[in-house]
Amino acid sequence: RLRDSRFTLGLAQQAVAHGAHVVNHARAIDFVWDNETRQPIGVVFQDELSKVHFTVYAVHIVNATGAWIDRKSTRLNSSHT
Repeated sequence: RLRDSRFTLGLAQQAVAHGAHVVNHARAIDFVWDNETRQPIGVVFQDELSKVHFTVYAVHIVNATGAWIDRKSTRLNSSHT
């Protein structure tokens, strides 16, 4: 039987071990777009504890929203057409 919280924590720990930056209690609220390539180059997050917004830029953006992918992918596809 899979324990979701242990699996998620282990995945985050492995990602950090391989150089990733990991955040918790953060909600993705918008994407940052490259005006020339029209590709997403970052994500604006809101810290759910402090309500502060911060932006993370990346070469690769992975949408790992699981069951909520339809809500985020709709926004991704419609935000910059």
